[in-house]
Amino acid sequence: MGFTSIIKSENHIRFEYLLGCFSFFLPLFPSILPATIILLFIHQLIFFNKNIKKSNLKLFFLLSSLYILYLLGLLYTQNYSYAFKDLETKLALLIFPLLFLISPRINEHSRDSILKLFIWGCIASIALNTIMSFYFLIIEKNEISNGIHNDNFGIYFFLKDRVSHFLHPSYLSMYLLFAFCIVFYFYEIKKTISKFYALILLLLLSTFILLLASKAGILLLFIFSIYLFAYYIFIKKIFLIPVIGISILIAAFTMLHNFVPEFGQRIDSSIKAISANNDSNNNPESSFARLRIWSACISIIKEHAVVGVGTGDVKDVLLNKYAELGMNNELDKKYNAHNQFLQTFIALGIAGFLSLCLLLLAPIKSALRNKDYVLIFFLVIFSINILFESMLEVQAGVLFFAFFLSLLMFTKPTLRND
Repeated sequence: MGFTSIIKSENHIRFEYLLGCFSFFLPLFPSILPATIILLFIHQLIFFNKNIKKSNLKLFFLLSSLYILYLLGLLYTQNYSYAFKDLETKLALLIFPLLFLISPRINEHSRDSILKLFIWGCIASIALNTIMSFYFLIIEKNEISNGIHNDNFGIYFFLKDRVSHFLHPSYLSMYLLFAFCIVFYFYEIKKTISKFYALILLLLLSTFILLLASKAGILLLFIFSIYLFAYYIFIKKIFLIPVIGISILIAAFTMLHNFVPEFGQRIDSSIKAISANNDSNNNPESSFARLRIWSACISIIKEHAVVGVGTGDVKDVLLNKYAELGMNNELDKKYNAHNQFLQTFIALGIAGFLSLCLLLLAPIKSALRNKDYVLIFFLVIFSINILFESMLEVQAGVLFFAFFLSLLMFTKPTLRND
């Protein structure tokens, strides 16, 4: 191997190492991720791949198309301060496709290593969050015994945002669901994880998803659990393990619902919201609030369907609509659309909406052709989550989406016959 080949190999290894670091720390320490992205970008500007394939260039324009439309949205916006802040938040939608475009192709083995690091990052996040909740519980018990205060969260230190200290529960739940699917992929498809470790990891991830009490997360957990149940019963002809697994999940959910009132009320309110009546108009609970917000968003879209209101005016237009409709709770809390499809439609009109749909639908063809189960799982998880949250308005959602979509689209797994 010549000197030039050695240098190229070392550069490629460093790039993959930085990608692995990003994957590991994504669910663990979000605050260090910008520094990792800067290192990745500087590294690839110095050692970029000059031999760019035409197919990769087309892929780059597909993955960065939504960000380009947000840039065009500057032409007819008024609130430039919010617009530039929004573009900064969404910058990863341009950076990651560009990074993978100018980098040598990552092989399947390296991709799997990056995905495994994400799993271990999720496990480390669970461990650290649990330790911190125990820490706060001990402090509370000590303060109560010394008469400092009478608040007693107790078990509630292990529920919702009190057990998710670095990320909003909805985002951490989405991360853990993706890790759940990756574990299944490595156990069932790649067969690189033993049955024992796969079961332990799946049960641990499932338990923590329930504790986070994200409604979209719980819904997806049950969807995937039913899929696995049917897969093993009807295709693999295995009965005992799937029956035990689904029974444990249902038992855990039932116990939380019946014996942890905050969890039960959250689930019950979602069910009631489906058949909401006129009395729900002033209900501040999130499920009822979402229905009101979505109604307001549709009203705005009808007024600005063609090109939207512009990149920087989304928030202002939403708040004005809340005030117009007397939605005081939503106005006070300055809620966004809580649905990325609606949020993007308001900002960029029909072009933005179609671009977002294309980002989620176009990769399905590639995923089905290459039997890329991880990409299919990723698209399903993100698509359902953005029905309930505007996840591309927050960096935790943008980084997750841009990184993994770019990684999975620019690296193709070996075609399988199973």
